[in-house]
Amino acid sequence: MKTLKLLCAFVFLGLLSQSCLEDKCDATREYVRYNPVYMSGQELAYDVRTVDGRSLENPGKIYFYQNYLFINEKGVGIHIYDNADPSSPKYVTFYNLPGNFDMAIKNKTLFADNPLFLMAINIEDIKNPVLTSRDRIKPEEDWLYENLDQRHVVYHTRSNIVETFDCSDQNFGQRFFRRDDMVWFAEGNGITFDRGGFNANNVLSFGESSSSGNSGVGGSFARFTIYDDYLYTVDQSSLNIWDIANEANPERITSKHLGWGIETIFPYQDKLFIGSNAGMFIFDNSDPSNPLQTAEFRHAQACDPVVVQDDIAYVTLRDGNQCNGFDNQLDVIDVSNIYRPSLIKSYDMKHPHGLAIRDNNLFICEGNFGLKVFDASDAEAITRNELAHLSDINAYDVISLNSELLFLVGSDGFFQYNVKDPKRPSLISSILVEN
Repeated sequence: MKTLKLLCAFVFLGLLSQSCLEDKCDATREYVRYNPVYMSGQELAYDVRTVDGRSLENPGKIYFYQNYLFINEKGVGIHIYDNADPSSPKYVTFYNLPGNFDMAIKNKTLFADNPLFLMAINIEDIKNPVLTSRDRIKPEEDWLYENLDQRHVVYHTRSNIVETFDCSDQNFGQRFFRRDDMVWFAEGNGITFDRGGFNANNVLSFGESSSSGNSGVGGSFARFTIYDDYLYTVDQSSLNIWDIANEANPERITSKHLGWGIETIFPYQDKLFIGSNAGMFIFDNSDPSNPLQTAEFRHAQACDPVVVQDDIAYVTLRDGNQCNGFDNQLDVIDVSNIYRPSLIKSYDMKHPHGLAIRDNNLFICEGNFGLKVFDASDAEAITRNELAHLSDINAYDVISLNSELLFLVGSDGFFQYNVKDPKRPSLISSILVEN
């Protein structure tokens, strides 16, 4: 009988304990929800039009051409400002381009993207753009263009959500998950999205980096670049080469498959450096119509914008993004031998994004941790030579326009700094986000 009573007591306590656990088996968490925005092929086969008075809300990539500043509004279009006087940029107009994320310019022709088309737009009269051609981005996938009623995930909008999860919910305790075709992330993970967000299979992306001749200049998150009479674009798996000798009517030459996870492209001298979420590809571009791969430098799974100066490549890797990486670091790589790149040193970083290098001054965006400036003259002692840290700004990408002027874009807006003294960057002007 005593044994039975003791057993009953244990059962009672077990049930009580379970009941208590069940009462507390939930958690209220703050999440960022990314809601997909769909557009049909009909909506993406548009003519360009201008809109006056649109404010900056969700800035993306930046581009500079003949004193004009172009700021992408993610998935929506392009803001244009006259930046002849950097202390007072003047609003010009807004190009309404649904699905657009990136741009490049040559000889007053703007090349802009959406998930289905590469568009050539004459901007000789910048307030009155004229669409001169619209070419298929994926010509081999006829079904995309024969079924223009097909909807495509073009971008995501962000919502801040507070939700209570019961422990029986399969998403309980998860950092990210899917629900109702939307992607949710626990707040604070630094998640960023460009086109298509989590499901990159549904979309295509472009970008831009520095270029030569009568072209403009962009940031380190470039997904296409111009060299002489050629436009190079990367999508998630390929390098694509376009002949733009006739800017008004680009002609695709070929595509080179590189594998999944291709992200950025950066030209340096007669070479192309292509970043992927698993490594960096190097191409010999001495024949611009047919770049040839010479090497691949592998690294941990992470997003990696690349810039190069004096045969040294600087690559940032970061966690908490769609590349599923877990590293926050700067890799410095010797690329003097394009057939055998070698790691010089890796440096721990907080949360690095875009970067720029000029005159041994290395500018690194650290997201919510701001902008950092380093003396990179000694490749093996970079982080020991920190020159400046602007910690009160969100920094996504930068363009070093010259030895004095630095462009920066982040979630708060666009900023111009005088960096003649890299130890004391001074703010010249800003274009702030209006929510």
